[in-house]
Amino acid sequence: MPSTLLIRLQAQPTLIGTFVSINSPAVAEALSSSGFEWLCFDWEHAPLAIGEIQTMIQAMQPSCLSFIRIPEPEGVYVKKALDSGCDGIIVPQVNSAEIAKHVIEAGKYAPLGNRGMGLSRSTGYGSDLTTAIRSHNQQKSILVQIEHIQAVENLEAILDVPGIEGIFVGPYDLSSSMGLIGDVQHPQVQAAISRVAEIAHRRSIPTAIFIGGDDVLEAQMKRGFQLIAVSSDMLRLTASARATVALRDQLAKVVQPEIR
Repeated sequence: MPSTLLIRLQAQPTLIGTFVSINSPAVAEALSSSGFEWLCFDWEHAPLAIGEIQTMIQAMQPSCLSFIRIPEPEGVYVKKALDSGCDGIIVPQVNSAEIAKHVIEAGKYAPLGNRGMGLSRSTGYGSDLTTAIRSHNQQKSILVQIEHIQAVENLEAILDVPGIEGIFVGPYDLSSSMGLIGDVQHPQVQAAISRVAEIAHRRSIPTAIFIGGDDVLEAQMKRGFQLIAVSSDMLRLTASARATVALRDQLAKVVQPEIR
């Protein structure tokens, strides 16, 4: 049985999502009701605890996929994230095949890995243990982040590891690893991203990428990225506020108050 992610990609070639960093089930519910096809809860950088993330996932609309970006490629984070009942995880700093193997071993039940059995939300709190374990390896997606030039150079070997279902390009960290911190549009950074996309597409591996705003959405869709994370909840909130203030400042130069 294909994973939930692959089933969605068969129906919709490009899935649009965003990162979630605000600890609020209402935010998760609202974003999942907005038309986004997936949300990624940022356990790596946001001040979120795994219990809070699980509560937010429970508040989501079922039609919206849930992913968790874990703090680092360690087994304890892999297991705890998947125990939440999310649809998949995004693993940062997977720069070698050895790291990728470690992640798969922690995230997949035998024979693919050595994931332990727990009475968590992902197994129906124990009431559906056998069925959940039987379907877990196929239905739950593990995406590895390609966010360092070493990962780009080792990508073929990384993708040879059974159990990896997709890759997630992190342009900003990639630019930093290349000595071009923050300059994601630099030709060398863009060439590295294109190389990653070409290798993944040739091997029919789903590709994901983060972009800061809608202005580059078309370019990444043309490039063939299938999961695109556009901005984040906090960036959207502050951008809206700044736009209102900027409009006020612009209008203040031309609008004359009507004295009544």
